[in-house]
Amino acid sequence: MNSSAHDWDRALEDLLAEQVAEDVAPTAREFGGTPDVPPYKETAVLVLGVGDKRLLAAFLKGPRVAARTLAAGGMGFAVLDDPAEEAALAAARTASSTLRGVPVFLLRRGPTKDPAGADIQGYLWVDGVVRQRVPAGLALARAPQLLEDLLIDPEAAEVALAEAVSVEELSPADAIAIIGRNLRRSKRKRETETDSP
Repeated sequence: MNSSAHDWDRALEDLLAEQVAEDVAPTAREFGGTPDVPPYKETAVLVLGVGDKRLLAAFLKGPRVAARTLAAGGMGFAVLDDPAEEAALAAARTASSTLRGVPVFLLRRGPTKDPAGADIQGYLWVDGVVRQRVPAGLALARAPQLLEDLLIDPEAAEVALAEAVSVEELSPADAIAIIGRNLRRSKRKRETETDSP
């Protein structure tokens, strides 16, 4: 393993040691659509506990997850460039395999091969494995409005995506610098908190 790959893995492990995912949930009928004739375009979003869109893009640069990143309410959203079912599942697997121990939640709207699948599918991934399939409504109820916009309101999503950070446009050197700055900032914050009476 070369030095930069080791630095990359270490930076990811240090910064994202503790993340928590919540259960989530709705069906096509709850949104007024039908599984046969979707009134939307396919969308797939990875949700992580990284509340900085540039930092999230930096984390996804190493595993080469093609996405545009946004953040709201302390959460990070990676809108996948390829929302097709197999591609979205592969992206979630890749991200969660790289970000060891960090829950990665995939919410995807579109057709599914699963005959029992809903219009919006939810998966909780940890360490490259689906830990559970979860309904999407609860997540949308507890998440910032941005997530709902990304999944079911294409016009609002386009406005938000104008401010997104493209993982592809971020260079590897930029990604490592962003991660490094955040690690140093986190370390200083921990030291300050430890020194406080």
